[in-house]
Amino acid sequence: MSAMKTILDKVLETIVAIILGLLVLNVSFQVLARYVFRLSTPWTEELAMFLMIWLSLLGACTAYRRQAHLGIDVLVVQFSARMQLKLNLLAHIFVIIFAVGILLAGGSILVYNTFVTHQFSAAMQVRMGYVYLALPISGFFLTVDAVQFMVESVQKIVLMNSPTGDRHV
Repeated sequence: MSAMKTILDKVLETIVAIILGLLVLNVSFQVLARYVFRLSTPWTEELAMFLMIWLSLLGACTAYRRQAHLGIDVLVVQFSARMQLKLNLLAHIFVIIFAVGILLAGGSILVYNTFVTHQFSAAMQVRMGYVYLALPISGFFLTVDAVQFMVESVQKIVLMNSPTGDRHV
């Protein structure tokens, strides 16, 4: 599992880096075209929006994997180490519920419906199902990471509760 997870993480980080690079190039071209060459390029605005959707969702997966996501821990730090581990476990369970229910299931339904109804974007004429694929794909990555973090949290809780376990985890 660890080797496969490492590969998935590298793939995700590479995709995020490529999308970020494309977004920078696209917006730079858009600014150059508009202000230097006085050209209207409506497709660049739409492409920037689509790239931003993918970057936001996949970037959130990368941040969650690195445990660098935004969190408010003002209340959590007031609890004991044992309770903090339990709250951490609960948070990962909520992430799994959200990722599976909303992103994977809901996103898959959205993708299916947009492909079935043949919805295309206005400027680029891209099938919107491709844009919305970011939802179930990010749901997959979040679920994999959340399950791993959940297992690690359970192991820490079990270790902390064992008579010979390290009580300072």
